[in-house]
Amino acid sequence: MANFSGLALFTFLGDITLLFLLLTYTPLHYVIATACAFWIALSANYFLTRKYTFTGTERALHTGYVIFMGTALVGLVFVLGIMTILIEHLHFDPLVARVCSASAGALWNYFVNLKYNFKVVDKE
Repeated sequence: MANFSGLALFTFLGDITLLFLLLTYTPLHYVIATACAFWIALSANYFLTRKYTFTGTERALHTGYVIFMGTALVGLVFVLGIMTILIEHLHFDPLVARVCSASAGALWNYFVNLKYNFKVVDKE
């Protein structure tokens, strides 16, 4: 499980970098830019996590990806909800709001995937 924190940090930095680039160089609204950056970073995270963290998974690659991204969609709803509150009501910068909202999405994705997607929780 030691690889998880490094991969999570790598994914988060990729997410924030993509969000910065999208907000700086495209006319995308922060909600669309956040969703795009999140989806791209999480897709990369799935393949890295599957290979390096959850090596004992019994689930097929494509099935696992669909489940992983489905649970990530719920995490994205949390992230966007928190960001909207922080940006629209508390006037946070979108990048700062994304950093603040990161823990909710990360915790959701990790625990749901640990228990239901990669199915390794009983092996540890």
